[in-house]
Amino acid sequence: SRLQAKTARGRMLVVGNIPTQEIAERLHSYSGRVCIAAFNSPVSCTLSGNPDDVDLVQKDLAAAFSHRNIFLHVLNVPAAYHSPSMDVILGELEQSIEPLEEQKGDVEVISTLTGAAASAKDFTRGKFWAQHTREPVAFTQAIETAARNRENVVFVEISPHRALQRNIKETLGNVTKVLPSLQSDAEYQALFSLVGNLFELGYNPNWQHFYDGYQSIPVTIPR
Repeated sequence: SRLQAKTARGRMLVVGNIPTQEIAERLHSYSGRVCIAAFNSPVSCTLSGNPDDVDLVQKDLAAAFSHRNIFLHVLNVPAAYHSPSMDVILGELEQSIEPLEEQKGDVEVISTLTGAAASAKDFTRGKFWAQHTREPVAFTQAIETAARNRENVVFVEISPHRALQRNIKETLGNVTKVLPSLQSDAEYQALFSLVGNLFELGYNPNWQHFYDGYQSIPVTIPR
């Protein structure tokens, strides 16, 4: 938050139901002022820039694509993340993060910075993390990488809301299985449903861990 206070005020706008390439073409006249901050799916992206220019873009897109059911939603954020507004803090952010110790990972991690698998060395570099603040989120590319050359892929969204389910299905198709893990008003039910759904799909959870702390003592059944 200390570094964020050094950046200019900004605004971010989610755009949906229109191919990202078409949105990118509409942004040519706003070059340097509004940019694509996240590639959410082939038909959804997030824009970032100063408040006045983002407002103009929102009105422009609403008018241009009114007949095509365009989705427009302003995010409640104080800054224009993943935009040139972040340039003023990148150097200090990079220095404040380093040095980090390299650790061997157990699973492959796909970076939303590059859309490709990250190496262990990536996570030790302050520049790698600073770029996450400045560069666009390559979520579409990361999801495509995760599913490439794999069959029956199942995604588990670890988030309090189903924010990414739609983007994943828009990227890979509606038949893609995306399971939620959390629900604010039904946490236990959501987790139990998740485990049950994974079991039905052929995954074998560690049942001992699942029931840890819930062991019961058998009692004699009355006759």
